[in-house]
Amino acid sequence: MTAAAGPPFATAEIYRTLGWTGTLPLPPAAKFPPPAGFTGHDGKWPDPDDLAQWRSLGYATKVSGELVQHVASNLALRFPPNMIGFDVDEYGDKHGGGTMRLLRDKLGELPPTVRSTSRRSGVSGIYLYRVPGGLTWPTELGANVEIIQYGHRYAVVAPSVHDKTGETYRWIAADGTPTKPPVPGMLPELPIAWVDYLTGTDTVNGSTRPTGHRARTREGHKAAREWLRGLDQGEPCRWVGRVTADALAATRREDGAAYDATRDAVLALLRTAEQGHVGVGPMLVKIRPAYVATVAADRGGAAVAEGEFDRFAEGGAAKVLDTPTPDLE
Repeated sequence: MTAAAGPPFATAEIYRTLGWTGTLPLPPAAKFPPPAGFTGHDGKWPDPDDLAQWRSLGYATKVSGELVQHVASNLALRFPPNMIGFDVDEYGDKHGGGTMRLLRDKLGELPPTVRSTSRRSGVSGIYLYRVPGGLTWPTELGANVEIIQYGHRYAVVAPSVHDKTGETYRWIAADGTPTKPPVPGMLPELPIAWVDYLTGTDTVNGSTRPTGHRARTREGHKAAREWLRGLDQGEPCRWVGRVTADALAATRREDGAAYDATRDAVLALLRTAEQGHVGVGPMLVKIRPAYVATVAADRGGAAVAEGEFDRFAEGGAAKVLDTPTPDLE
């Protein structure tokens, strides 16, 4: 893409000329927080005046009840309702590529598309597709693959800087070569078999049918509760201890990110149990009050915070049971 003077957010206008109206600023070399009121199902869409103000004055968010001013530096894209992205993690102990292979074997191949990534693995990144509007999508496709969508998350894009690695985000074409930012309306469509599987909707006949993720939710959560009750209660292994430490750190986030960070950390911990590690049960008991202590005041009481954490655990258990870790051997 054509370089622009200043931080990555200075390229927001380039994206808008291509049709990306949900251009949002982020702090320098960070993924969070975006401006308040511009994300989620009820979020506003930024207009040119918003962009001009963010570029010149930055933006403020509340952290533990106090206003904090941020410089508009990194750039994020909020997706419209007719677009999703498969956020595939393939590095370290994360094998989202295996999840995608299993689903391609089941549902058929996906059309070639572009991805946004800061990784150099050749697999990791957010793969973009156009989809029918008005459908309800799950937030996770499977192990180490999340679904970026309208109302849930956003994509950090070129030329932003990754918060941990310091690498620059790039757009990568299907053949693995760097490319320019895509035009939203020219992205490939997600095949109908994938749409039906993920939403439980018969897109050909326009009716809801008892298949897909949505249809499995009730039975899946019942099985999840039973699985949670049966978690190993012994001494945690070293790996479980390490993941628990990350989860405890997530619960203490006071930058407004405790909810998402703890949800993701609990899912990672439950994934270790699904993979055969021991001692996860007592660690969940340990993490729960830490989360409650951080967010209870902002949630209107401990009971609400406890309910949130219990949903993290039950929802996470349902996900790991529904999408087991791929056997890569």
